[in-house]
Amino acid sequence: MPQGAERIPTMPQGAERIPTMPQGAERIPTMPQGAERIPTMPQGAERIPTMPQGAERIPTMPQGAERIPTMPQGAERIPTMPQNGGHIPTVPQGTGSASTVPQGTSAAPADNTRTPLVVGKVSFTGTHGGEFEIDGSDMISNDSGESQIYGCTMQGSDEKYVARILTAITPLDSVEVRRVRDKVLEFLDKVSRSESAHILPLIDHGTIKLGNCEKYVEIYPFCEGGDLGRRSGSIDYDTLCRDVIPAVNTALHKFHEAGFVHRDIKPDNLYYYKGSVVLGDFGITCDLREDGFATDRFKRGTLGYYAPELMSQAAIAASDYYSFGQTVWTLYSGEMMYRDLLRIYKSYGIEEQRNQINFAMMQNNYFGLDEIPEKQSFFEVLIRGLLQYDPTQRFGYEQVVRWLNGDKALANEVRGLDNGKTYSRAFTILGGECWDDNELAQTLGNNWEDALQLLYDGTLRDFIAMESFETATFIKNIVSQYAYTPDEDKQSYWQDAGLARLIMYLEKNKRLCWHGKTISRINDMAFLDMSSPYFNGLMRSRLICEWYQSQKPHSDSLLDALYEMTDMYCGDVIENTISLYWLMHFAQLGGDILFMGCKDLDTLIPVILESPSLVYGKSHGTTKPDVNIPPTPLVERIDLLGVLCMWGYSDAVRTLHDNWDKPYNERFEMFFEFLDNNTSGEAQARVRRFYHDYGPRSYLVWFSDNLDMYTITGAKCSALAEDIKASLPDSVSSVSRQFADLSELELKVAELMGYNESDIYMAQLGLSHTRRDESISSNVLGAMWYLDFLGQPAPLGFKNYLGI
Repeated sequence: MPQGAERIPTMPQGAERIPTMPQGAERIPTMPQGAERIPTMPQGAERIPTMPQGAERIPTMPQGAERIPTMPQGAERIPTMPQNGGHIPTVPQGTGSASTVPQGTSAAPADNTRTPLVVGKVSFTGTHGGEFEIDGSDMISNDSGESQIYGCTMQGSDEKYVARILTAITPLDSVEVRRVRDKVLEFLDKVSRSESAHILPLIDHGTIKLGNCEKYVEIYPFCEGGDLGRRSGSIDYDTLCRDVIPAVNTALHKFHEAGFVHRDIKPDNLYYYKGSVVLGDFGITCDLREDGFATDRFKRGTLGYYAPELMSQAAIAASDYYSFGQTVWTLYSGEMMYRDLLRIYKSYGIEEQRNQINFAMMQNNYFGLDEIPEKQSFFEVLIRGLLQYDPTQRFGYEQVVRWLNGDKALANEVRGLDNGKTYSRAFTILGGECWDDNELAQTLGNNWEDALQLLYDGTLRDFIAMESFETATFIKNIVSQYAYTPDEDKQSYWQDAGLARLIMYLEKNKRLCWHGKTISRINDMAFLDMSSPYFNGLMRSRLICEWYQSQKPHSDSLLDALYEMTDMYCGDVIENTISLYWLMHFAQLGGDILFMGCKDLDTLIPVILESPSLVYGKSHGTTKPDVNIPPTPLVERIDLLGVLCMWGYSDAVRTLHDNWDKPYNERFEMFFEFLDNNTSGEAQARVRRFYHDYGPRSYLVWFSDNLDMYTITGAKCSALAEDIKASLPDSVSSVSRQFADLSELELKVAELMGYNESDIYMAQLGLSHTRRDESISSNVLGAMWYLDFLGQPAPLGFKNYLGI
């Protein structure tokens, strides 16, 4: 604030005084009535654009020599938050205001021009019995018209505290003034010590005699973390959403439930205390009448943060939420929303600054919101909702809670929120006119080949450069990245990917467009023409994954599946085909994913394990498959593998694919183990029985059960035969346990068959070898081991047993 003769008084004095509210006939109503009413948004030719157009336009960021630095420099600098002890005063009249609590670990006094109230060390006993020593040499703030703040200690505590000695209110003030203060103190005594309230704790309070005067004293903790206003730069979005916004919303709710309005919400009055954000500085807090209003003859608050109705001397609970919105924006962006207005009209005095800001508020002009990144676009809903000029349209506690919970329906409740910005002039293109990004995106998507030409020859960028620097920069980057690629595998679709990405950007990711086809919901993918060459480019571009990730809300598991599916599509022929069958099932998203009438693996087991001939690809079985494919072994049923991916078993399908070239018996072993590990109840029991009776090594069980078809001689062979009969696996055991038992059984069978004297030709003649004392032989054709079963030798009779 200028000093001495240079000072611009907050309120002109004497004859110069400009009344806050014109009187009598001069009175300008807060809201014009009847025919005089000025609409919130002027209509027709009278329309005042949110941002001036043409030569009058004040760019968001001035260019060239006119550029206004993000933070004004030198003597002109208006700090986002006061620096070096200075403040943007709570009361824009006369002297400034100080924070309740000092900042940082060491506080240098600001402009200590007023006589200190405390000299030396003074003892103070609070209402709650706390005994404190106030150190007059540790003055933290003396630049406020409301109080002086000193460091102090408390008997029996090692913590540091601050003593706020009030100067604006004294025990000699009117009963009404003291009544309000007592109510606020009573509220703070009850609520502030609860961590969940997110209010700076009032430790103690009372009165102290300093010289011949009695003064009110309030004791608060010293916040080592400092206030949020003195932190340089911005606060990251996640921290705002996690720590700041919920805390302040809770604190305001506590105040308003108790019938108070804080009236000074700003970054300076938010503190980090014990790791949490708390609200402090209750110097101008007032209570509300039964009608929900309070009157403020002095227009107290901080210009740029206080609500428009405060300029008319009215304070309501919604006023705090306007200040809350401006505070959140400052913390997010690193600068006040109306910083430039304050700077430009600084020389005109405080009243003109107030008038200009009020006009911007009335027009619901929110400078800087167009710089919010697309991924944080929902943040604009919160800011616009909190900064509504009409307090009845303004967000309150419930709406902020809904916003924190991601309730997208809030966007429909914000007056003036328009997802598409109107161009200053029509873009005449391809036989029509486009007035906003959505219309342009629609036109480009419907005229794909022409749109490619307009994008890569610079036409689109040249037009958009006059409307949005951000969008023009995005187009420039698209052209730079996608106009050409040396990768021959990408050349067929690379430029298409650039255009599709631009359309996504213009429509704020509402849909994905590709050669005139659109995806507005993930189910639409299943209805694309998979035989089209354009489809191949879309899949290989992986834009489907990027588009779905931008949808709010989206499923992380489904997103992972999309990435897996597109990776599989770009693999070999088998993977590619599996991915297409996988994709077909996206049509069923939102309901049961059915395959052959079954919704999951447990219900599918009785169908696919109906018979060995179906499992091993010799017949379709009695249940017709979903697609027209010939009988195929289950381990090679691409349609089955596709639905398994959709059901979440893509890792198992990958394993089966990676072992595609291995013998059938090994692949079926993997398949049955997968079924066993991913089923339960009767379905799992059926898997185990089928594996025991008809699995890849079940011929060993058949052999054991049919040893009476063989002639066994010799003690050793007889003992081996008995051992084989006793070594049969249990059909209720897990597949892995049965596999281990069958592996041991296989060794015993191999040893016994080492004594085999049977010969298929001799068997046909009814003859056999009898050269050994130890032997096993048979003259039955079914006992001959000449069957190739999954790449393994097996008895011919086993084939009839399987029914294949």
